[in-house]
Amino acid sequence: ADRRAAERLAEALARATDDPFAAPAVAVAPHAEVVVIGDFLEDPAAIAERLAGFAGQGARVHALRIVDPGEAVPPWTGNVEFRDPETDERFAGRRAEALREGWSARFAAHGAELARLAARHGWSLVTHTTDRPAAEALLALHAGLGGARHGPRPHAGGRR
Repeated sequence: ADRRAAERLAEALARATDDPFAAPAVAVAPHAEVVVIGDFLEDPAAIAERLAGFAGQGARVHALRIVDPGEAVPPWTGNVEFRDPETDERFAGRRAEALREGWSARFAAHGAELARLAARHGWSLVTHTTDRPAAEALLALHAGLGGARHGPRPHAGGRR
């Protein structure tokens, strides 16, 4: 193991931009294992394009998608106001439960597209919901990392 890896990682994080999927600031060694953790709510095609930068350097990409159950099936009822924390743009919704079905369908389609892209590009993808123990996600991620050394990749995509 590289003794300066942690130091280089800290330096790269210090130089990071607001874009969580910006091209890697540090070169990734061929055959490296790259773990990317996030909610992956951005456009799936943009995510795939950016993660391809790691794979293009010869690394295996492992994505751990963290989802709150309220994102998949929102608990909204009654009148609710949505606010974009970055722009402060607001949207007032009446009968928010009427929005739930469309939201849930789009959220599921987004996850399915991420899984399709992961399978197509050979990445492992684990989706973890925050109502489950974190150990489950870590074990699934560990299994994907072990697959690089001990056999085929785990099934890429979907919930584990």
